[in-house]
Amino acid sequence: MCGGCAHLKEFGKEVWGTSITHLERARADAKIVIVKKSKHDAFMRADEILKAKGANIYLKGENDAYLAAMKFAGFVDTTQVGLFFTSVDEGSTKIEVASLSPWLAQTVADILSEGFQEKPKEAVSA
Repeated sequence: MCGGCAHLKEFGKEVWGTSITHLERARADAKIVIVKKSKHDAFMRADEILKAKGANIYLKGENDAYLAAMKFAGFVDTTQVGLFFTSVDEGSTKIEVASLSPWLAQTVADILSEGFQEKPKEAVSA
């Protein structure tokens, strides 16, 4: 019906703040974190780590493809970072951390590296 309307869809996403095109372009300079977890488990753990740091995750891709977040301490609230997840093999996942701010990309990569090394906290029974 409207085969050439893809640019209109992307424009609408940009207006509503749900486009990650700028973060996808920043992947060329992404910081890489490799974790020994399945793609789904890496996605879920990264989500937990970012939320624990107070970040606002405002967009999640289908099939655990990406997370987009902002509101990191020490950065302007609207500075965004994208995490792009790719299976390396059955037990490992590559996370590309991309941002228009190289400093934020490095900071988030460091946060993830540290967070994936920590053992999950166990529930304390009363």
